[in-house]
Amino acid sequence: MENIDKSNMGGFLDRFQEQIVEGYKIGSKVDLQGRFDNIVICGMGGSALGGRILKSYLGNKIPVVIVDDYTIPNFVNSKSLVFVSSYSGNTEETLECYKQAMEKKLNVVVFSNGGKLAELATQNKTPFVKIPTCPQPRLSYGYQFFSMLKILDNLGMVKVNKQEIDNIAVFIGIQKEKIKSRANELAKRLVGKIPAVYGSKNMEAAAYKWKINFNENCKCPAFYNIFPEHNHNELNGLLKNGGNLHLIFLKNKDDNPRVRKRMDIVKKIAEESKIDTTALEAEGNGFLERVIWTIYLGDWTSYFLALEYGMDPTPVELVEKFKKLLD
Repeated sequence: MENIDKSNMGGFLDRFQEQIVEGYKIGSKVDLQGRFDNIVICGMGGSALGGRILKSYLGNKIPVVIVDDYTIPNFVNSKSLVFVSSYSGNTEETLECYKQAMEKKLNVVVFSNGGKLAELATQNKTPFVKIPTCPQPRLSYGYQFFSMLKILDNLGMVKVNKQEIDNIAVFIGIQKEKIKSRANELAKRLVGKIPAVYGSKNMEAAAYKWKINFNENCKCPAFYNIFPEHNHNELNGLLKNGGNLHLIFLKNKDDNPRVRKRMDIVKKIAEESKIDTTALEAEGNGFLERVIWTIYLGDWTSYFLALEYGMDPTPVELVEKFKKLLD
């Protein structure tokens, strides 16, 4: 394992519950006031994961828009709260969004480990959350999300308390070895397969995180989709060449009963077509706890699958090569 996992991602994942507590703590340092009608989160890849989890968590309570592009939407105004997130601080799309936000004099909070974005935040006196150092941006989602959650709590936009956060951290710690065992078992079943991860709208952030984990940790193709939209197009794609797929259904008891029935039907159809499937029921005492549990299970599943492939899970060499070609 040590010969493959040269950056010790496994050791970092073992300490994930610490991110939950620390993220909440660093978010409490942001002194921000105002009343906001919507939240806009500018970020790419792993740097936007905290925002995606926030969007799932808030559901229909507060409008949340993810900007994974170069342009802030025209509707954004003084009643918008803008989170600009780039772990490296040098992501060109996110830097462009920050520049536009400054020109429009928007209410901005920056999340970064350093780089150009941190420099600009300091120069412009923009509220700034310094994300602690992680092996890769995708591993910082606990810091991102729980600091964002605390900022919204300070503003009165959500109601959370430290005990609730501590309980989630304790739960993840207690569940860790069980999660690792289940992940290792699933990883062995995924060898040689293309994972397709499905969930409800509630679980979109989790399904997306599973997908990018497979891409970046295992260096393999992977896909995700959301029910019920899946049934109106992607379902038909199972008719041809589906045998190389492994469908993973992320289920949460908060899901609409009709969505759960849709998942069960698709699972049955897939199995009749000799397509491998796995259904995972989220564990936890509340919606947020179940989402974090599911994402953490995905972290370990992709980690063990990377080891099965003899692949160091941390580096993203092709992404780095691509960035250099853009210069």
